[in-house]
Amino acid sequence: MPLSLGIDTGGTCTDAVLVDEHQRLVRSAKALTTHGDLRQGLAKAVAQVLDAGDSENVSLVSLSTTLATNALVEGRGRSVGLVLVGFSRDWLHRAQLGEALGNDPVLFIDGGHDAQGHAVCPLDLTQLVAQATPVARKVEAWAVSSVFAVRNAEHELQAAEVLAGICGQAVSLGHRLTQGLDAPRRALTALLNARLIPALVELLDAAETLLDDQDITAPLMVVKGDGTLVAAAVARQFPVETILSGPAASVVAARELADLDSAVVVDIGGTTSDIALLQNGRPRLDPQGAQVGGWRTMVQAVEIVSLGLGGDSELQLDDEGALGVGPSRSIPLSLLATREPRIRDVLIKQLERGWVTSHDGQFIEVVQREGQQAGSSQQRDLLERIGSGVVSLEALFSEGTEALAMARLEAAGFVRRSAFTPSDACHVLGLQDTWDASVARLGAQLFLRSIVHAGGSLAKMLSGVDRESATERLAQVVIDAVEIATASAVARRALGLEPSASRRDTERAVWIDQLLAIGAPATPDTPVLAVVPTLQVPLIGLGASAGLYHPGAAARLGSRSIVPQAAGVANALGAVAGLVRQERSISLQPGGGTDVVVLMSDGPLTCVDLESAAAEATQHATDLVIEAALKAGADDPPQVNVSREDILIEQDGLKVFIESRITAVATGRPRAWG
Repeated sequence: MPLSLGIDTGGTCTDAVLVDEHQRLVRSAKALTTHGDLRQGLAKAVAQVLDAGDSENVSLVSLSTTLATNALVEGRGRSVGLVLVGFSRDWLHRAQLGEALGNDPVLFIDGGHDAQGHAVCPLDLTQLVAQATPVARKVEAWAVSSVFAVRNAEHELQAAEVLAGICGQAVSLGHRLTQGLDAPRRALTALLNARLIPALVELLDAAETLLDDQDITAPLMVVKGDGTLVAAAVARQFPVETILSGPAASVVAARELADLDSAVVVDIGGTTSDIALLQNGRPRLDPQGAQVGGWRTMVQAVEIVSLGLGGDSELQLDDEGALGVGPSRSIPLSLLATREPRIRDVLIKQLERGWVTSHDGQFIEVVQREGQQAGSSQQRDLLERIGSGVVSLEALFSEGTEALAMARLEAAGFVRRSAFTPSDACHVLGLQDTWDASVARLGAQLFLRSIVHAGGSLAKMLSGVDRESATERLAQVVIDAVEIATASAVARRALGLEPSASRRDTERAVWIDQLLAIGAPATPDTPVLAVVPTLQVPLIGLGASAGLYHPGAAARLGSRSIVPQAAGVANALGAVAGLVRQERSISLQPGGGTDVVVLMSDGPLTCVDLESAAAEATQHATDLVIEAALKAGADDPPQVNVSREDILIEQDGLKVFIESRITAVATGRPRAWG
């Protein structure tokens, strides 16, 4: 019997499902994601769903992941060199390109094309070699974006060849990621893609090694952000297309699991909560491109709002003592204690001490990264002092200047922090018993002491009762905070608000936050009356902890929640349900007289009239999309549909040709083994 193996690797857990030829769930399993060696977590999850003899019957393996999404949300990523061909320096201020670049090197090189695909000036290869050579050892990958490269990719291809000769590192090209004309946003997409290449390659290497160990010869597919599938070899080149991969897979599964055509889908993991709308039985794609971690990319994806909000979200106190949740992730103390029992003694000693420090209840551990070295001597010294075990931050920090070095190590993925989290709060209240509840309670008491020390309205609410009662009340406040943040995000999503877009949207978003907070425990500042937004469709809760937070979030919106039985492995289920889909478009423009210019991928082609130009474009787009679909892993032959859009205006009673666009779409089931 043919079987499909679905795998989802998230920031906290790795899920695996085995599905039969009728898409029925045979077995499912869950294991912790092992960031130091991803193969270990993958192996534990997969081993639990495979019985003797199953390996030879597996005809398809499909992988979804939130690792790329998490990296962007948390501001992590590898060092990248950005090559901008034909750009001026002021373009760094567009599309948040300079902000995304950070301190990574950027090279401005003469070259680029015009809107008709003609070179503005030759690509200055001497300039490129001179600028790239000194910084090649400081970066792990390159991104190249050239002006109007989607009309002629010649200069991006030439630059990639030169960079490969200098350093041999991976090179991400803007024209291969999107056909959109927004040059700064195309450059941003290429930059993020390059930054994610090492991380996704690490995951795919681990998955392919695991399949070899299990004697599984089936092809490995990866879920893209639009819910479709692509071969692992293609995903290695374009990892940015896997942002929102996990949530896209879960939306694909949500329709079947809940048997609903209209709903809000909220998928909560350890690091992120991902919100999508299901309308008329289909997830809605984002017409502007996927937005993750504040970056608006040009990647086609399900229209999802991805928040740094999950069961393992870091908890903070602001200057006024108010509680904040996320976006960074911490290892729950209750989880850390299952493999490092000695942290219990450290927490007890901190509680018995008569003073408060900003590092109480926090630990740090090194994430092993072969062949990678921290940037500064201070960072390397910190790594050496941490060693191979778990160290309390209190014992590690001897001076405040080290905090910046530690923050940079965390951002680069060299170390991970452990602290009190919402998952710990659930253990305190007995809502979850996965790990060590007694250590979770110790962490809660230390966090409570920090709150009281900071003062403010939250401290007032938690004071005046015994420590045990205050500890449980704090745990409930943390869970309430996750519910309120989830409900607020759902309300914003339903209204189409982007808080960064305009002052009005920001004010409306704050207003929603204030209204939804009415359902939180009473404080001296709580209003006596408010009108609360109401959600008119159900909320489908997905993720292992959906049952802990989503019913409360839905109730705050006057709606009902549906948490399917297989909610905890929805991503893995959706991973094996998708299709391969590839799209290619070609534009046609007036060339003077009756001539029409076809903007081919390798440069412009002039035809004598519109119909002959359309025929050339149709054939070229069809050839390109079939080649792309087969390379992406589709069955041969894929189904191809071609559409044509003509833009004409009337002038003096005559129709005047302005532009045409030929779009070819190829779809098919993934090419399975056997």
